[in-house]
Amino acid sequence: MNDAIDVSNFSKARQAIFDHLQDRHGELTQVGNSLYEAEDGYQCLFTYATKNEQGLGWLALRHNAMKQLDHPRGYFAFAFIDQDMGKVFFLEVPMKALSQQIEALEMTPGLSGNRYSFNIGWRDDQLYLGRLNLVAESYVTGEAAIQPAADHEVPEGEVQPKLDYTLEQFLADTYLTREDLGELNALLKDKQQMILYGPPGTGKTYVAQKFARYFVGGDEDRVQIVQFHPSYSYEEFIEGIRPEARDDGPPSYPVRPGIFCEFCEEARGQEGRFVMIIDEINRGNIAKIFGELMFLLEYRDRSVPLAYSGRYFSIPNNVYLIGTMNTADRSIALVDFALRRRFHFVHFGADRDILDRWVQANGAPVPYLLDLFDAVNRAIDDRDYEIGFSYFMKAGLTEADLRRVWRFSIEPYLEEYFFDNRAKVDELRWDVLVSRLRAET
Repeated sequence: MNDAIDVSNFSKARQAIFDHLQDRHGELTQVGNSLYEAEDGYQCLFTYATKNEQGLGWLALRHNAMKQLDHPRGYFAFAFIDQDMGKVFFLEVPMKALSQQIEALEMTPGLSGNRYSFNIGWRDDQLYLGRLNLVAESYVTGEAAIQPAADHEVPEGEVQPKLDYTLEQFLADTYLTREDLGELNALLKDKQQMILYGPPGTGKTYVAQKFARYFVGGDEDRVQIVQFHPSYSYEEFIEGIRPEARDDGPPSYPVRPGIFCEFCEEARGQEGRFVMIIDEINRGNIAKIFGELMFLLEYRDRSVPLAYSGRYFSIPNNVYLIGTMNTADRSIALVDFALRRRFHFVHFGADRDILDRWVQANGAPVPYLLDLFDAVNRAIDDRDYEIGFSYFMKAGLTEADLRRVWRFSIEPYLEEYFFDNRAKVDELRWDVLVSRLRAET
């Protein structure tokens, strides 16, 4: 390739790799998340890395994709962008070569077992794949000069990577409004971390995932989700000592980075946003799990030494955090003021308007669905315990399905909430409530 190309952001960099692959292998068809197949059977997963201040780029290879591509026609295709040289290098490494190295090194995938991470960079005037110690230069399939940013135009009829997740798609998936989306966008940009909180069934985790995808521009590789629980620890999230068996002696105890540190290192030096979602954030001991993050979340321009390794760590400015909290167990009351200062808090209630918009778009299994929703939440009369709309927002829901949901999900919840008022529970049982609503309509 001799033409200068625009790789000024991740969408354009991925598009450039896609174009290069099509030039070499013919038309590509997407067969999975970032997994492509050519007419001749060639298959590839692709990404890119931009050289950072240490002279390295960070690459991540999905564990499940490596298994899919572990055959003679499987390749890991990527680009290494070197702004100092003003060049982008395109590479295609056979998956066999990667899997053999990973197996020999007994590497384990990071980020909750999702991906293998390694560096690419120059060493002794040769391009190397970090820990794998592969001379990446052997797999260069082309290079191009970097041109100033410009809009990338896709010729008519040409397939392009499906990376975008539009505003319209987000609204259609979540039934939120443009104003809701604008608020979420502004809040996350402001503090770079926010928490969605509310009773169960109000779509907090679902919206967090959809919004994160929208916020990063559609590239799901830049979104990671973890879930806190009472046994979750600093060692899993930040860093800790992990025993490692050895054939030639007693086990060693190296310091291993945790999920969040790995995520930050993947994002560091790259263009574009990365979002980590912490589901059920209040179910863990936040102060113990976060450790130094309590300082770093507020001071993104600073770095501090970590407890085990002593190495200095900072949170890159392109990393954002979204947490979710369930208010029904009252554990949100345990969130201290120090954490509250560092996050914006967005309440997700049992919003009747969302269910109404869903009914208008999908129809209702019974004409009194909204009346059922109103009746039960009026009886509860506590916004932290209301019944969420997601119980009912199921495609193809029939009256029999709705009755089953009510009897085996909602009634047990009501029995627990009104444990000292059985008469109130009896008023809200399916047969009694439905009979009353039918008589009223």
